[in-house]
Amino acid sequence: METSRCDWQNWQIPVLLTEFLKQGWHPAGLEYQSMENLFLTFMRLSGDYDCLPDVGENPAVQLTFRREHIPHPVEQPLTLSVGADYPDRLYFQDKNTGEKHWVQINRVYLADMWAEMRQTFNDPRLTEQFSAAELAEHQGEFERRFATICPPGMCFPVIEYECEEDLYLQFYSQEWLDNLPQSNSSCIGFIMKPDKKAGISGLPLKAAVIEEPMPADRRIIDTELFSCSLPRQYDDVIL
Repeated sequence: METSRCDWQNWQIPVLLTEFLKQGWHPAGLEYQSMENLFLTFMRLSGDYDCLPDVGENPAVQLTFRREHIPHPVEQPLTLSVGADYPDRLYFQDKNTGEKHWVQINRVYLADMWAEMRQTFNDPRLTEQFSAAELAEHQGEFERRFATICPPGMCFPVIEYECEEDLYLQFYSQEWLDNLPQSNSSCIGFIMKPDKKAGISGLPLKAAVIEEPMPADRRIIDTELFSCSLPRQYDDVIL
C-alpha cells in the first residue's frame, strides 16, 4: 500500500481522478475539498480475480492499525560495570502508570563502532551494488560524518538484556543527561544484534546502545534507565 498527497503538479493524480469520475464514480463530499487537502492511497492486491468487487458508491472502509511502541518514563539511576556479572533482576517502575517491570542484564561491553562500520562496508553484497570508487566515496563521507559523533578510538556502550516480551528499554549516560544538548546536524542510529538469541533466563536477548563515545578502557558507566517502550494497539476504525 502506498499513500501520497494529491498535488496539481503531479499530473497523474488529477488525470486518474478524472478517469474515475468519467467511469461513474460519485464520491460524497469530494467536490467541497481542496486538492491539496486530499491523500490518495494505492493498494496492490496479489492473486487472480475474475472481476473487481462491486463496492457501491459509498463503500465502508476499515482501517486496521499496527501496534505502536510508546515510551514511558522510568528515570532510574543505574551504575553499570563493563564485563561484570549481573545475576539478579533489576526492578523498575513506569512513572506514568505505576506498574512495575523487571530487566535481567546479561552483559555490558564497549563496541568499537569504527570496526563495525568497516565490516559493514566490506560486506560483499555492497560490492555487487556499487563500484569500488562509489563505495570508497560513500565510506569516506560516512567516516567524515561519524567522526563528529564518535571520534576514532572511542566506543559505544552496549547493554544486552532480557525483559518482558514486548518491552524495550532506553538507556542514557548520566553525564549526557546532566549536560545541555548540543546541536548536531548529523543523525546516525545504530542497532546492535546480540550474538546469542536467548539470555540466561531463556528469554529473547535484546540490546540497547548508549550512543555516546567513551574510551575503550572505560569500566564504570553511570547511566539512567530513562524509559521503557510498551506496545499500544488501536481499535479498528470503520469509515
